[in-house]
Amino acid sequence: MVWRLAYPRTARDAARPIPYGRLTLARWLRDERYDEDAPRGFQKVEKASKPAKQATATKPKPASRTTVRVTSADVVTIGDVTELRVLATDAEGHEHERIIELEHPDMETQFAGQRLFAQLVHAAGLEQIADGEELHGRTVVITEDGFTAPTTRPDDEPPLPVKPEPVEYSKPQSTPEPRREPTEWERKKAAQWRRESAERRACLVHPTRPARPLLP
Repeated sequence: MVWRLAYPRTARDAARPIPYGRLTLARWLRDERYDEDAPRGFQKVEKASKPAKQATATKPKPASRTTVRVTSADVVTIGDVTELRVLATDAEGHEHERIIELEHPDMETQFAGQRLFAQLVHAAGLEQIADGEELHGRTVVITEDGFTAPTTRPDDEPPLPVKPEPVEYSKPQSTPEPRREPTEWERKKAAQWRRESAERRACLVHPTRPARPLLP
């Protein structure tokens, strides 16, 4: 009797010969391996199941559009990084914080921060600011990727700064330079030219009158 009957076999397996090296009951008896357990056929080894991945805590995503009012905007410098930390409050009293990197060693990060800063300033209804305090009390809308301006602004919002009117400056009148007094040499040279001119005119009037030799 072959111990292969202990193996679950199908119709296809029945047509196949017993694999070489498979222990049969006859061989087990012939080898007198009584101290060993009789062969029980193929036992499928179950692999240990992998431990389930621990769920990572995900940050709650903000609403697509939230209207808030800026309560503080402070510039903080840490090493080579300069940040603008903006704190705003919505209508329900929840605080929203945004950190904008104004200066960063990585140029791409700095460019993205400068672009976000420009969005914030324009959303607040301003063109440019010199200090973070100019954002206090301004109403903006926080979006998933930045800031935008609200459709209407509250009546109690601080008024926008008045743009100074351009001052027209009158062109200064050109003043003539003071006249320079001639030098001694220039006066002597001018007197010589006058004498020579007078002598030439006299020769034209009296051709027979000899002309005086010109001075060198």
